[in-house]
Amino acid sequence: PSNAEMIEERRAIAAMLIEFEGVGNVEKLIAYQEQQASVVELLSAKVRLLTEQLVSSGAAVDALDTSPAMREVVRAKIEAQHWSAVELAGHLEDLHPQRRYDLIVCSSVCSFLPDYPGEVERLVGGLRPGGVFVQWDWERTAGGDSGLSRDEVRETLRRACLTDVHVGTAFEIAMGGQPARPLIGWGQKAP
Repeated sequence: PSNAEMIEERRAIAAMLIEFEGVGNVEKLIAYQEQQASVVELLSAKVRLLTEQLVSSGAAVDALDTSPAMREVVRAKIEAQHWSAVELAGHLEDLHPQRRYDLIVCSSVCSFLPDYPGEVERLVGGLRPGGVFVQWDWERTAGGDSGLSRDEVRETLRRACLTDVHVGTAFEIAMGGQPARPLIGWGQKAP
């Protein structure tokens, strides 16, 4: 796809994450906390617009990207935007183990995790009671070997002890002449 198409795709995905069924907008999502909301976003090379939206809403964001090159891109943006509320890490272990988050967002990364269910359980363990876990990945097509299935996401989120689990797609686009659907799953840690 062209740069313009990729930018539009990123905007659509960021907006979809914010507006997806029941999540509402970021301000509503983090407003239930009387203090500054704390968010961890696991980044992919494709999506960083959500960090911008979260920071502009007053959230403190721990951003995680395993790619050193992409961390440099994010670091440059953090410095250029003077985002003092964004901390950048390269590995999950680099985040503060005692910190509890209001929101954890995984943007197109879960299907690449070697132990997807185990990592989700670990991440959910970092949520505060009432916190929300959101992930989006490409939906696996029939006969495909990449992406995740709806059942796989639903079962993983339920096994991680999330309540009010939702899994669905918001739109479909053509990629390489084939239909592609971003699969979004989310749930809440029991209050």
